[in-house]
Amino acid sequence: MAASLPAELLCRIFSAAEKHAYRDEVQSVLSFEERTRAEEAAAAEARALARLAALTARKPAVGTIELDLSEAEPSSQLAAAYMAAIEALLSRQGGSSTLSFTLSSTAPAAPYLVKAAPFASFQGLHIECRGLGGQHIMLLPSAALPRLPHVRRMTVQSYVRTAISLSLPMPRLESIQVFELEEELGPISADLVAISRPPARRGAPPPPPPFPALTCLELNAVQMKLDCSAMPALADARLTLVFPEAQFKVDNPSVLTALTSLDLTATTVFNDALLGEMGPGEVADTAVHSNCFSRLLGGLPPGGLRSLTINIAEPLNTPLKRALRQLSGLTALKLHCGEEDEAASEGAEEGAEEGAEEGAEEGEEGRVLRYRGPTVDCKWLDGMTALQELEVGTPACLANPAALGRLPALRALRCYSTNAMPAVVQHLSGLTRLELGSTSAMELADEEAILAALAALPALRRLVLGRATYARGTDAAALEAACKEYQDALQALAGHLPAGCEVEAEAPRAGHRWSW
Repeated sequence: MAASLPAELLCRIFSAAEKHAYRDEVQSVLSFEERTRAEEAAAAEARALARLAALTARKPAVGTIELDLSEAEPSSQLAAAYMAAIEALLSRQGGSSTLSFTLSSTAPAAPYLVKAAPFASFQGLHIECRGLGGQHIMLLPSAALPRLPHVRRMTVQSYVRTAISLSLPMPRLESIQVFELEEELGPISADLVAISRPPARRGAPPPPPPFPALTCLELNAVQMKLDCSAMPALADARLTLVFPEAQFKVDNPSVLTALTSLDLTATTVFNDALLGEMGPGEVADTAVHSNCFSRLLGGLPPGGLRSLTINIAEPLNTPLKRALRQLSGLTALKLHCGEEDEAASEGAEEGAEEGAEEGAEEGEEGRVLRYRGPTVDCKWLDGMTALQELEVGTPACLANPAALGRLPALRALRCYSTNAMPAVVQHLSGLTRLELGSTSAMELADEEAILAALAALPALRRLVLGRATYARGTDAAALEAACKEYQDALQALAGHLPAGCEVEAEAPRAGHRWSW
């Protein structure tokens, strides 16, 4: 051993004393951490082995077992001691443990999973990736690890770009989550998430689906390759594709007969980190693409999907329009599309007149809000005869709003902006609930065009205003004045609303609203 290196192999082997409150219970968290220098220290390893032996004999009640292999792999003797401790802890009956790994690009989890797999109490699997990029988490069936029979939930977090391949049978698995992590230079998402069936052996029948009980899937990745036949019971999916260079491939969507809720988001990561990676002459693709979801939506069994959230940030192509038309069983639709920005106050009146047909409205202090982005032709929604709830960021993204009048079940409309609101609600005579997320009672009381449109909604029974209001000072007198203004605004609104319509709005808060 080099004299210049400190004689330590482990900074901390484990801590069985950590307590974490979970609902009404307190669970112990056992952590194994390995932080090595360039050379081993036999004395430190001997102490570690002694501690692990004592732990194995004692078998404390542990809710979560954390194994940190992010800096170096343990020696074979220490790895065997880790496995013996894991086996002893997971062999306790009556509990539901979670096994958590923190991996580097050189530390495989498979040997520990092989040891843990037979135990009924091992129901959670959590994997974190650290260190250098290029990590590939492969959970595939093998002779040593044919399945994980008791795992019910699986989560993956990565601090580096990671590829994840899943086909290891987990017959009780109910949820898979692959999270995006927020970092200083921007979010980090998985490079690839691939979920598939195990390959069939030559001459043998196709293997059964590896995840027959999976009902919830939440993925955030640059590329996704999903074989839906691997998860036929899927009911709730949240898929976020990250651009540029995103790819989305889906096979066998027609088997998703249980799918009722689908959240499809296409987002762009464009930050200093990406700029630094681009070479001379390269052009960053900052577009956000949503048409790639057309194969999934178009392949779903008709009438099954009930709730859809989709980001529309490019003109819809023909396959996506066709897919939307066939969603006859949809009852709730959320459209996130485009943005609004403010035109300069100079020439605001002229801009407002010119933009009246394009969804422009005059905002505070003479500024004009203009909608920039693709529009959704409401004629494409004609097939959604069961639609009851519609949510859009701004009504200005809706073209041909008269077609909404042909949706007989539509009763609720949620909008963040009031831009172009009168042009939309005049076609919704059956509307019973209207939510305006960015408007307060005081602001709405001054919007004559919107008030006139609301008065023409005979079935309206609830108006929800989501914007918080603040007193112009921090003292009691300022709050009292704000509350009086709030009550006056509610009374003014009541005079314009249909009989029986109630207003739900936040009361003023003390203090100032700060904007940075």
